Amino acid sequence: MKYILEMLEKNKTLSKLYIQHNNLGEEGAQQMVAALKIHPQMKYLDISANQIGSTGFLYFMELFKSNDPL
Repeated sequence: MKYILEMLEKNKTLSKLYIQHNNLGEEGAQQMVAALKIHPQMKYLDISANQIGSTGFLYFMELFKSNDPL
């Protein structure tokens, strides 16, 4: 997770991100959403099989509402 967040900080031009099967969990989901908010150009995000739970899903719903193309 740490490496994904660092990569997001450094690379501001990403438009696709595949992070399936990383066991994000709810805390990781919250951190990932915070990092993705600075990437309005993001158009595709694969977070499948990450066991984020319903609370983690709510974090991502907030992101999807604020980023139309995603």
